[in-house]
Amino acid sequence: MIYASMMCHHRSLNELIQTNDCRTTNFKPLFKRTEYIPKMHGLRDCIIDTDYKQIENINKSVIQKAKENKVFNKNTIDGLRVMAWDGVELTETNKDIDGLPEREHKDEGIRKYIKYLCAMNVGERANIMVASKQLLEVEKVTSKSGKERAKTIGETTAFQEMYSDVEKQVGGVIDVHVFDALYLDQYVTNMINKKGKYFVIRLKEERLSIYKDAKGLFEKQTPKEEYEIVEIITEKEVKYSKKAKHKDYKKTKIKREKRSITKNKLNKKVLIEEKVSERKNSKVKIRIYEKVVVRKQV
Repeated sequence: MIYASMMCHHRSLNELIQTNDCRTTNFKPLFKRTEYIPKMHGLRDCIIDTDYKQIENINKSVIQKAKENKVFNKNTIDGLRVMAWDGVELTETNKDIDGLPEREHKDEGIRKYIKYLCAMNVGERANIMVASKQLLEVEKVTSKSGKERAKTIGETTAFQEMYSDVEKQVGGVIDVHVFDALYLDQYVTNMINKKGKYFVIRLKEERLSIYKDAKGLFEKQTPKEEYEIVEIITEKEVKYSKKAKHKDYKKTKIKREKRSITKNKLNKKVLIEEKVSERKNSKVKIRIYEKVVVRKQV
């Protein structure tokens, strides 16, 4: 049913039900008479009552496997590893669930909702949800109408609490963090700058005047600093003799460093050193390459 709803570009399953009940449509032959199409509120209640511990364990194993396979090193945008942050509201409910934040509607009174802050790596390959944090009630406040409602922590506060956990999970391999305009906050930007990372904040159309002012100031200035990010690639190849019982193997290690601009071509791998050593039953060959991944002007 969900697949049929997506194919028809319906916003909800309730819209699919209305289409199915309409006399002018021919959808009824697609479903059996005894087949039950769930209502939207039924799916919402399932989300609320679901135990997510199993899903969290699956996600942790996916992240661990991605680290072992060096997915975060390969999954880049122009050589940079990018993490996107955003708040996601899952559902709204009338159920009396402790700890959920609340908000006031004009006609329906105060209702509870479930919201998460999520962090996902973004790039050319698989995008993995690295971490998420539910925004729960922190205090009771009085609404405009005089009613008491539960207030949640903000997304920027949740980000500051989550940042160290995300670094531990992915090993601190993220170069750039991407946010929306809500994160244009000195505490967030200073925290990322202290870690030696970069951030990109996407502004919507109504906020672009800030960007245009800054662009006008900087267009006439020459960059204060120019540098390039270089990958040092070490390839180790071991070949064993016929007498040895071991198998031959190859091992690659990649290290990044920052240096001043050179004449090397972008993304071209250049051999800078080669070492060969022979042992009793093996021959070890080590090649060291360097590759300019990206050039920056600040």
